[in-house]
Amino acid sequence: MPPFFLPVDAIVFWSLTLAALSVCVGAVCVRYRDEGLYSSAFVFCLGAFVYFFSVPLERFVRGQVEDVLHGEYFQVAAPGFVYFKIAAIGIAGVIAFALSLWATGFKTHMPDSRAPLTQTGGTRLFELALMLFWAGLVAIMLIFFYDFIRHVSLSYEASYSTQYNSPLPTLIMQIICLLNSILAVILAMRRKILPIIIAGLLFLVNFYLAFLLKEKSPGVIALLGMGYLYFYWVRFKSVALMGALAGVILALFVLKPLYNILNEHNPTEEHQTVMSHLLHINSRFTFTNLDSSGPMLVSAHILKEDAAPSYGRDLLQSMSIFVPRFIWSDRPLDASEAFAKKMIPTWEPGIGLGYSPVIEGFVNFGFWFSWVEFVLFGLVWGYMWRGFMRLFSGYGAPAHLDVIYRIAGYYVLILFFRGMLAGVMKQTLMYMIPFAVALAGMQFLAWLWQRFHHRQMVA
Repeated sequence: MPPFFLPVDAIVFWSLTLAALSVCVGAVCVRYRDEGLYSSAFVFCLGAFVYFFSVPLERFVRGQVEDVLHGEYFQVAAPGFVYFKIAAIGIAGVIAFALSLWATGFKTHMPDSRAPLTQTGGTRLFELALMLFWAGLVAIMLIFFYDFIRHVSLSYEASYSTQYNSPLPTLIMQIICLLNSILAVILAMRRKILPIIIAGLLFLVNFYLAFLLKEKSPGVIALLGMGYLYFYWVRFKSVALMGALAGVILALFVLKPLYNILNEHNPTEEHQTVMSHLLHINSRFTFTNLDSSGPMLVSAHILKEDAAPSYGRDLLQSMSIFVPRFIWSDRPLDASEAFAKKMIPTWEPGIGLGYSPVIEGFVNFGFWFSWVEFVLFGLVWGYMWRGFMRLFSGYGAPAHLDVIYRIAGYYVLILFFRGMLAGVMKQTLMYMIPFAVALAGMQFLAWLWQRFHHRQMVA
C-alpha cells in the first residue's frame, strides 16, 4: 500500500483533481449548445486528462512522486510541485480553449438520429465529390507510390524513415484514411444494409493499414468515426457518456498495448513468444507507458529548470515551419526540434520527444500566462473551421460537414497534445486545403453543367 501523503500535498492534490473535474464538466457545458455532448471540448478534455492529468494523478495515488520518470533518451527526478504546475497549466488551458472557441462563434451539430440522413441534390454532389476524391487518391497511390507502400510495410524503422522522407505520399495516405472513416460514417447513417456493410469494410481497411504501415493513426481515425456513430445512435446522454469513457479506457489500456505487442513481434516469430507477451499485457496498464509519457517527461524536465520565458519569441520562430525546406534549406530549428537535438545523442530531423502545449505555453509566456497558448489555439481553431463550414454551406449538407469536422478535426485536435501550435495549424491546413479543393472543384463542375444545360435548353 503506498504511503499516505503529507497533509499539504494531499490538500493541493485533491484540490487540483476536483478543479480538473469541475473545469472539464464546465467546458463541455459551455460547448454543449453549439456542438452537443460529443464536442470539441469533450475531446479536448479527454486529451487533457491523458496528457496533462493522468501521470501526476497516477504518481500521487501510487506514492511515486519522488520516483524517477524514465524515458528512452533521458530521465527526470522531478519534485511534486512540477506535477502540480503541469496539472494547473492543463486546467487553465481547458478553460482558455473552451471560452476562446465559444468566442469565435463556431457551431456544428450532429443530424437527428431518429431519421435516416436526408438525400438532396446538394448532399449527393457532396458525397460524389468525396468519393471521386477518394478514388483519385487511391489510384495515385497505386500507380505512382506503390514502392512507398512496400517500403513502409517492412518494419517500424523503415516506415518511420520512409514517411519522413516522402511527405507527399504520406499526406495522401493520411487523407485516404480520413476519407475511409468519413465515407463510412456517411454511409452508415443511411440505415440500409449494403451501405452499412461497406462502412464496416472501410473501417476494417483502416485497421489493416494501421498494421501494414506500422502506424496507429489509421486505427485512431477509424475509432473516431466509430465514436461518431456511437454518439449518433445512442440517444440517452448518460449512457453515451459512460459508454464513451469505457471505450476510451479499453482503447488506451487494451487495444493500444495489444497493437504495440503485435507490432513489436514479427509474424514469423514463435506463437508462444507473442502469447507470453499477451498474457502479461496487464503490466502495461499504466499511464507512463502511454503516448503521454513523452510530453510529460519533456514538461517535467523544462519546468524543473524553470528558465525565463521567451515572451513569444519561440512561438514566432516556430512559424517558420510553414516554409518548406526545399525553399528554405537552412530553416532554423523550432523549440521542439532544438530540445530534441539537445537531448538525443543520435538525433536527426524528424525525431521528436513530444513537445506539449503545456510546455510551449510555459516557455513562451511563463507559468502565470501559459494559458495564452490555449487562447491563441482556440481562436485560430474556431475561425479556421467556421470559415471552412461557411465556405461550403452552399451544398446544403451541414451533416456531412459535421462528419468531416468531427473526424479530421478531432484527429488534429488529439495531435495538439503532442505538438506545437504552429505544427498543429500546419497539419490542419494540410488536410483542409485538399478537402476544400475537392469540394470547390465539384461546385465548379456543377456550375459548368448547369450553364451548359441552360444554353442547350435556350437553343
